[in-house]
Amino acid sequence: MSTTTGRPRRAGRPRKEDAKDTRAVLLEAALDLFVEKGYAATSVRMIARAAGLSDAGLYGHFAGKRAIYDELLASAGPGAVGQVIAELFPDPGATPDDPEAFLRGCVARVVEFFEEPAARKFSRLLLREEIADNPGVVNEMISQGTRTLGPIFSRWAERGLLSPRVRARLLAGELDGGELAWELLSPLVFIRLTYLHGPDDLHDEGRRRAASHLELFLDAAVRR
Repeated sequence: MSTTTGRPRRAGRPRKEDAKDTRAVLLEAALDLFVEKGYAATSVRMIARAAGLSDAGLYGHFAGKRAIYDELLASAGPGAVGQVIAELFPDPGATPDDPEAFLRGCVARVVEFFEEPAARKFSRLLLREEIADNPGVVNEMISQGTRTLGPIFSRWAERGLLSPRVRARLLAGELDGGELAWELLSPLVFIRLTYLHGPDDLHDEGRRRAASHLELFLDAAVRR
């Protein structure tokens, strides 16, 4: 029986069908190394070797170490909360009819995202590297979500779907939708960085605190 052995692929840019999986492997390998050794102590060669590639193979997907870090930051860092919310409600001009149901689903999905393995690792990386050098990254993490949720709160107020006191303040301009969204999201980010990145036994407490915070928020801002 004859067999045909294809020639090995030359080094260079990856095939399109391989690119997505290889990028994911590189991102995972880099995240593990950044968490274990720190960004500065991790080299391109270390990332490539951990992913089973040559340096040239890595450069076929990313311009360098910083490009890898920036992609991790985009997927699990400050922009992640806004992305999760946008996935739940992709039409930014529409308004959910049931604020309580929407916010329950929103908080549940945000907490679920915070507990995903990659997000947990990245939280440890934020605490180790990013927050020390750039404290504003935490505020940006919240602000990304407020830019998505803020206009929805404002439209709920116009439709009379919030508690009377909060609705009156929003309509009078004493409060804006972004500030209300900040009040919802900022404790969740605190819970992420305090409870949801560490040992599993802390997660139950983190989920409990997130659920308690949501109920207090609904009582104050939504229930009439």
